[in-house]
Amino acid sequence: CPQENKPYLHSYLLNKESVQWKAPLSEKLISIACSADGRYCCAGGSSGNAYLWDVYTGELRSQWQANFNEVLGISFLGSSSELLVTSGKDS
Repeated sequence: CPQENKPYLHSYLLNKESVQWKAPLSEKLISIACSADGRYCCAGGSSGNAYLWDVYTGELRSQWQANFNEVLGISFLGSSSELLVTSGKDS
């Protein structure tokens, strides 16, 4: 049951109107990127944390402190899902 003021990341299939999966979020997301192969979605939060989801299952695969301050940018590099970079307001 949806609740007001509870943030979620939603995944949709473009040929359907329903949500494929949704993941509860513990904070406001600032940046988001998907891998070129479509397997992963990574997002950066206001706390400096980064979150990595498996797009096929919606499973949160990893969470880590990527920056000291909010993650302003996030990007996968190359054609694989093996290299990810983040940027933030770190000094």
